[in-house]
Amino acid sequence: MSSDAIQLRDQVGVLRRRWRVVAATVVVAIGLGLLVSLLATPTYDAQTEVLLAPTVTGEAPTPEEVATEARTVVLFADQVIDTLELNDSAPDLLEDVVVEPDASGAAVMTISVTREDPDEAADIANTMAQAYIDSTDVENQNRVESLDERIQSLDGQIARLRSRLNDADEPRQRIRLASERRKLLAERRLAIDSRASSLREAGSDVDQAEVVTPALAPTSASSPQPLRIAALAGAIGLLIGIGLAYLRDYFDDTVRDEETVAGSVRGRPVLGQIPLWSRTGDKQPITLASPRAPASEAYRELGANIRFLLGTRRQSDSARREPGRVVLVSSAAAGDGKTATAVNLAIVASAANMRVVLVDANLRRPRIHELFDITAEGGLADVLGGGLAVRDSLVDIGLDNLLVLPGGDSSTNPADLLTSPRLGKLLTDLRHEADLVVVDSAAVLLVADALELARASDLTVLVARSKTSRGRDLAETVQRIDRVGGSTAGVVLNAVESNRGRSRDTREYGSR
Repeated sequence: MSSDAIQLRDQVGVLRRRWRVVAATVVVAIGLGLLVSLLATPTYDAQTEVLLAPTVTGEAPTPEEVATEARTVVLFADQVIDTLELNDSAPDLLEDVVVEPDASGAAVMTISVTREDPDEAADIANTMAQAYIDSTDVENQNRVESLDERIQSLDGQIARLRSRLNDADEPRQRIRLASERRKLLAERRLAIDSRASSLREAGSDVDQAEVVTPALAPTSASSPQPLRIAALAGAIGLLIGIGLAYLRDYFDDTVRDEETVAGSVRGRPVLGQIPLWSRTGDKQPITLASPRAPASEAYRELGANIRFLLGTRRQSDSARREPGRVVLVSSAAAGDGKTATAVNLAIVASAANMRVVLVDANLRRPRIHELFDITAEGGLADVLGGGLAVRDSLVDIGLDNLLVLPGGDSSTNPADLLTSPRLGKLLTDLRHEADLVVVDSAAVLLVADALELARASDLTVLVARSKTSRGRDLAETVQRIDRVGGSTAGVVLNAVESNRGRSRDTREYGSR
């Protein structure tokens, strides 16, 4: 498989593991968006369109001229405020007004007004449009008056030239005066034409600016838009959720699979992966309650791996001739499934024709006697306290090749009992009684009990719970065991969510 495919699978795996984070972030973002929509004050948008008048030459205004006219509309803000008796200042009002030329290039400009009151928005838009139209009429009147003054001035100049022309005797002077008179007459004709055009523009509806689409009071708010805000918030929430998912996964130290376990306890293999299985009302271990379950098969595989490790150790350690080996089953923290692992490991080993003794050394919270429905009295604590012999404390639970040493009376301080010299003698006696001694203990990081047992055992098997146990805790556990001279054989990953190994027994099991 290519590295790109592996990376893509890893990325998808992160999203699959953290989909709840992504989903929760999206839901929260949408909820916040809707909340903002509900709390926001609604605003209404009213628009009016104004058609500009033709130019003096009768042509339609160019887009540049329309844009210039659009910029002049804002000059009528004070007039609109006075007309409508608004409480706004001109700058405040102009924040709610947008004047834009038509995007298609037509001689039309649009006046948009956004207000909290829909009627007020329409009134402002229409009043501003009318103020602009009225201003064009005033401009035409001013232009006519200016042209009248210019025509009168030209008439006076022409009259004086006519008088001078009549009095002139020299031909050259008469030619020059006649030429000047013709220029003034031509300028007078242009002024008269301009005056006539301005009069037509001021008195004709066709040549004036006019409102083509008056503003009406909107019936629905333009803002906020809940659906749009929710969709945008959802998209933003999705991006944030994906980022949080990757961030949380990056800093997440929990072990999930063989790869994450190997990264935490380098050099120690994963000895087995136990599928998630659910208990029914029966307290029996899974290997007895349902031998064909995937979890039972996984425990048998674990037993084979342990036997292989013990056989390898025995061959490489010729100095030790004890007939039995001691395997300590522990974990970094409580609740990882070490007791279930120890019990089922002992059962599958006894089923493989090995003489097995199962020892409940979790003296602070003994539980093995509950799983086999036997009494806890007269057990390990009593033997270490000197009150009983080992042989007298072993309990036959009715399974071939399997004896159980329960926890016993836990009133004595467990730390004192497990540091007693009797612990070494007890384990030596048990080695002569069995091929395999499986010891269940308290969690390593909680109390020092397990470290005393690890030093006296041949192998220590750590149990980690998938998606619960932390890698740094496993690493610290291995270091503590190494410091006291113990030997960590590997890790059992418990409660793995997988369909691997599912047999014809279709019931679903898992250590919970």
